[in-house]
Amino acid sequence: AINLITCAALVLALQQRLGGLPLDAWARDGLRLLLAAVLAGLSAWALSSGLDWAPDGMGRILQVALSGATGLVVYALIGQASGVPEVREITHGLRRRFNRR
Repeated sequence: AINLITCAALVLALQQRLGGLPLDAWARDGLRLLLAAVLAGLSAWALSSGLDWAPDGMGRILQVALSGATGLVVYALIGQASGVPEVREITHGLRRRFNRR
């Protein structure tokens, strides 16, 4: 809790010193990313617990890999669809990198 309080105090001090920061936009993007994270976690959890995975080592590896990949894709899609600029930049860069090959 002390780190959160310190971070908030430093942001407010920086805002005052610089004469303004886009705190509204940051809060809006933060809430959008929070929603994306919750939905990504729920989708990964649903896939992980909803299927009957093989109990051996390969089944566990597939369970973790596919559930994690599903969560990542859901997070990226929601983040991009909700208009978070940082997510758009990352997904655009990844698409550009993989389209070259």
